Amino acid sequence: MVATPILHHLHILTLLLICSCSMHASANTTNSTVPCLPDQASALLHLKHSFTHANLQSWRDGEDCCHWEGVACDAASGRVISLNLSSIVAVIRRVDPALLNLTSLKSLSLTTTRISEGLSSLSKLPSLSSLELHGSSSWDPVGPELSSVGDIRQLTSLRLERYDFSRSQPSWIGNLTGLVYLRMKSCSFTGTVPDQIGTLAKLTLLDFENCNYTGQPVPSWIGNLNRLTTLSIQGCRHSGSIPSAIANLTRLEVLRLGNNSLVVYSNREV
Repeated sequence: MVATPILHHLHILTLLLICSCSMHASANTTNSTVPCLPDQASALLHLKHSFTHANLQSWRDGEDCCHWEGVACDAASGRVISLNLSSIVAVIRRVDPALLNLTSLKSLSLTTTRISEGLSSLSKLPSLSSLELHGSSSWDPVGPELSSVGDIRQLTSLRLERYDFSRSQPSWIGNLTGLVYLRMKSCSFTGTVPDQIGTLAKLTLLDFENCNYTGQPVPSWIGNLNRLTTLSIQGCRHSGSIPSAIANLTRLEVLRLGNNSLVVYSNREV
């Protein structure tokens, strides 16, 4: 008679363990990663073959492309959502049409030093929202092909790094009215910051890092970007007074003005 409650409790514990194991197995099935779809792998291999001297050893036919260098997939669908080609050792002379088969692609990073055609075709990628482009460390002037980025109207994030805009100002950025994040790093300019950037009303982050605006003032139109939470123009060699319009940025949480020659009201330089 004494053993009956003990056996009863053991029976309950056994049932709980069985249920727990069953739920764990079910969760693993639900969260399982779908391998790369064949059409996605095929598109990437066509892209690889369009490169010259491509160092992409992991991009091999018959293997899951979701594990290839620079590739990220949606775990539930096996479709490519991110492609980072900015660090590969390869010569990319054009954007191959095969890239357009990656219709779920959200984020793309490229080195465009020698690209002569195809950037405008990126506007046909319906899911592309984030674009990162790297230029040449040798400060070669940008070619006309870069301006076609202004046709990719679906972008919400754009990063441009190491471009020489001394001959051609990137006024085309003003066409990207959906931009929320704009970053420019180590770019060179001879004139002022393009006024068209001041019309991008959705911007919450504007970051110019180590861009060369030697002797140019900070534009007063920055005060029009009243959704900004982050404004960084550090290391850009601006001079003159800090525009009072910055006071209009009531949502600002981060402000970086260092390594410039800006005069504040106390006659200090920042």
